[in-house]
Amino acid sequence: MTADLTVPATVALLRQLGHTDDYAIWSETHGLPLRQLDTGWQVTETGSGWLLYRSERGERVTPYRCFNLESQLCAELLAGVLGRTTAPPRPATEAAFDTLLARWRHAPWRLRPATRGQLAEALAQLGVPASAYSLYGGAFEGRLCLEQRLEGWRVHRVRSGRTEPITGWTTEPTACAEFWRRLVDEDLPTLLGADPLPLPAAAEPESPPDDLSLPEALAIEARNGWTKPIGIESPTHGVHRPGPGFDDVAHLHELPKGHWELRYTERGQTSVQASYQREGDAAADLIAPYLSTPGIASPDRHASRFAPTRYEQLLHHWRQLPWHTNPTTPQDLAIALRDHGFPYDSYTLGGGRGSDTLRIAERLDSWRVYQVRAGRVRGETRHATSAEAHAEFWRRAVDRLLPELIAR
Repeated sequence: MTADLTVPATVALLRQLGHTDDYAIWSETHGLPLRQLDTGWQVTETGSGWLLYRSERGERVTPYRCFNLESQLCAELLAGVLGRTTAPPRPATEAAFDTLLARWRHAPWRLRPATRGQLAEALAQLGVPASAYSLYGGAFEGRLCLEQRLEGWRVHRVRSGRTEPITGWTTEPTACAEFWRRLVDEDLPTLLGADPLPLPAAAEPESPPDDLSLPEALAIEARNGWTKPIGIESPTHGVHRPGPGFDDVAHLHELPKGHWELRYTERGQTSVQASYQREGDAAADLIAPYLSTPGIASPDRHASRFAPTRYEQLLHHWRQLPWHTNPTTPQDLAIALRDHGFPYDSYTLGGGRGSDTLRIAERLDSWRVYQVRAGRVRGETRHATSAEAHAEFWRRAVDRLLPELIAR
């Protein structure tokens, strides 16, 4: 018997139990052809995983669910066909979401309790019930335990009367760090105790506009050793850069009153691809494609495809452990944003302030990370290196942007 469920094994089990007409599976891997059902569960193998939904009388009645693993898809299909056709009731789901959201906003993965006393204080702030842990050891069923011994410190958990796994540490800070890591990664998101203590509103001071200019964008291009194949016409800055040809080419044009247009010509026909009210936004887009192309996220990666409620969507993000990712280059950051399901319109990797997003911008004197709200720059930080800026962007994306996206 294999360890994981497979589609053929699932189909065989369903047939044995008398289920043949209430589901359809389309899978090239397993040679199962496309078959549409008027009422039943529909499974489709995609290039990146599996898609599941239920239809009734030709209408889809459940959200699309995406699964990376075949065994997960099989488990949900079996649950749907054999156990339930609609999602079970979720009492107090919104209350659970509010608790989880408050805990997320505490950013517990950024805390560094190094003593038993600091652990107790952090646990109290996050509303963790006392029945979930022990800071003085003992064989408490299910609890995460920190235990001091003569020879050092231990972190362990008791399951079904067995203590497992035990990790030994020689100092209190290292043992506390391991206890906290396991609590945050494994236990904290699903513990429903008292609500966390309220946090003061995060300060987000406004910064004066300091927009990118076209000459600075061209200097950044030259410094990085690449040039976008885009023609540029700017009487103000005396820039006349023809495109690489007369057809199938884009040109950035300066217009009166500080406005700009990106025009595209193909087969003698010219269309406007983008309009800009500020030079800074046009200049930012001139260099943005080099940074943002890997970040175009597939909708299949969004949390709404994996869970139907806000609570489960935020829980899905928590279980991805995004705080363990540490992107330090534009490419790494773009890939991390994509893989963690950030909608492409929630961030900008090329500066500017044309829309309300979290942004990172390369400038000649520094790298900058900031949030744009109603066209205004807020919470700007400046960094000497690319690695520092990309790490700060990811921290703010995980700590602030992700919960904002789900809480809307």
